[in-house]
Amino acid sequence: MKKLLLLLFTVAAFCTQSFAQSEDSPLSNPLAGTSTYDYNLKINDTVSVLDQAGVFKTMKVYEKKNSMYKVARLDVSAWELKNNQSACKWYKCNSVYPYFDMKAFQSKTSKYKNTIASLLNCMSEDKKIALNSLTDAYKWPTYYIKDDNEYNTMKADLENCKVVLKTFNYFPNTFMGYENNPVIWVAVVNDGVKYLDCLKAVGNPDIIKTVNKILSEIAVAKTNAQNFKGGDEGLYNCSGCHQYYFNAVSASERKDWFARMTGFNSDAESVQKINAAFDDLK
Repeated sequence: MKKLLLLLFTVAAFCTQSFAQSEDSPLSNPLAGTSTYDYNLKINDTVSVLDQAGVFKTMKVYEKKNSMYKVARLDVSAWELKNNQSACKWYKCNSVYPYFDMKAFQSKTSKYKNTIASLLNCMSEDKKIALNSLTDAYKWPTYYIKDDNEYNTMKADLENCKVVLKTFNYFPNTFMGYENNPVIWVAVVNDGVKYLDCLKAVGNPDIIKTVNKILSEIAVAKTNAQNFKGGDEGLYNCSGCHQYYFNAVSASERKDWFARMTGFNSDAESVQKINAAFDDLK
């Protein structure tokens, strides 16, 4: 799965391993696999590096050697460089980026965060990438689009987000979740309409749960009716059967019942399914 992320996005990496800060044990990102992508940064370049805690830090290149960069804080003093061995840290080349202002990125795109988040499940299905690789979460809400107005609002969000993204020169792939991985945003925006259409096909989970419960109860009512032999046997011996039988045979009763079902009666597909079940029961 990590190889898929590597192929899908521009190669980059982040640092999480707690190694000694030395040339022999450079910090590197295990999620980047064997990638040795190098931005060919120069001595004295201002760069962005993700530290062990996954926080983007702005640093300066002091040395390059054996596909590694030696970096230090921008405000490091000459005394520290000379006397403090931990003042400089070694990173493999695939873990050091050209300078990228992550805070500015997050600030400028914050208003579109919910729209991007709601499309990640569709992107996961489309790109065959595990959802938790995109979200850094193993549980994710079931998003859905309520109506055309919400669809159009989200579409406008994607267009506005695209304009904001154009203000950045490049997008590092940090291999983190979307909140800290700009390249995921680019991938979502590029296929935004496709993912919106995918999301539009997702049903309201609350309505689906309610409708499935009613359909299962109507099925029980049907079984009871099929097995009814008269006499003292209870035709109505099931949840809601009495009402469902009336709904099946009486058009006015059915109409009144649907009018009371405000939780789903505005959803045409749900009404059609239940109507068909009542016709079958009739």
